[in-house]
Amino acid sequence: MKEYEVEGRPPSPERIFWRQAIQEIRKDSVKTVEDAAKQLIALVTLLSGLYFHAITFSKIPQGYAGLKVLFVGPLVLWVLCLLAATLVFLPRRFLLSPYDPEEAERLVGQALAWKYRLLVAALGLLVVSLGWLVAAAWVYLDIYVAK
Repeated sequence: MKEYEVEGRPPSPERIFWRQAIQEIRKDSVKTVEDAAKQLIALVTLLSGLYFHAITFSKIPQGYAGLKVLFVGPLVLWVLCLLAATLVFLPRRFLLSPYDPEEAERLVGQALAWKYRLLVAALGLLVVSLGWLVAAAWVYLDIYVAK
């Protein structure tokens, strides 16, 4: 067996620490994104349940299609938010070779990026729905409380 002469110096303790920290972050990132999606699902479920009961017992005037859209809009956005947050858990199938760690790292990175995009989309839908909810509450209060 040939011996090779290697030039250079060993990595500093700080560099070793950061390399290990990055590996831990990568390892835990899928779990973190999935935990955030679970929390988002719980929040949207709670909000939609409360809102549905509030609409059921309120007196919304009949015949105004614009008002129906205004009051149903948050529910539609919450359903889309739940769909996006639930898709975070959708398993993906990969054909991995145990002899190619770079390919495995690339595929896991793609899966994580996909999960993160879905989570951000769900969060964006939640923010838009909350704005819509404020607008609906404003109109409702303007119609009924101002009288």
